[in-house]
Amino acid sequence: MFSLSLRDTVVLKSPSELSWFRYNIIGLDPAWEFETYSDRGKAKSAEAEYDVMSFEEIEQLPIGEIASDECILFMWVCEWVTPGQRQRLLDKWGFRYLSTIIWRKTTVNGKSRWGTGYRFRSLHEPIVVGAIGNPKHKAFPSEFAGLAREHSRKPDEFYEMIDQNFPDHYRRVDIFSRQSRPGWDVVGNEATKFDQPNLSDQSRKEQLLKKPTEIELIEAAGQYRLLD
Repeated sequence: MFSLSLRDTVVLKSPSELSWFRYNIIGLDPAWEFETYSDRGKAKSAEAEYDVMSFEEIEQLPIGEIASDECILFMWVCEWVTPGQRQRLLDKWGFRYLSTIIWRKTTVNGKSRWGTGYRFRSLHEPIVVGAIGNPKHKAFPSEFAGLAREHSRKPDEFYEMIDQNFPDHYRRVDIFSRQSRPGWDVVGNEATKFDQPNLSDQSRKEQLLKKPTEIELIEAAGQYRLLD
């Protein structure tokens, strides 16, 4: 009988708070920084949803430090993250590359969910898989279908696949998660965002699109004076 829910879930704000833990399964959804063509494009980017990180900042995450001697890493990436960059992160954290699995995004009707893109409309999201040691698990598919919902919200089907194919006693952590789950420790300043409705996203998008007032422009330039 699957019993992960019997263990209390730990909710933390930052990966730096994980230094006392060691995990067999690490899920990682980095806040990739993407350069848009214009300010208007930011309203559809990750920056409209949460604070993003440079590649160098992602590289400094203590992923290797929290890995057990038998550990598997599932790192969500964007297709514009090059193979060299993906491998550089694995090397930095001490993982060897195993494979890449694909989340095929679907609608509630089971059809392909079309995303955004300048040249290609995204229909999927890759997950780079790396390992330390020889973590035990059943073989699982290299592609799975899962419902696409809010921006950056990962599909329940992914977590079900992991939980069904790995030993119950393996300790799990989801870094930069946006929803808590039984049996998974979760990390991030929005780690429980989708546990309940959140109304702040629209205001964040509106702020990115908002043109600065003349007073704000003057203050930004360091000229703190009132206009006539």
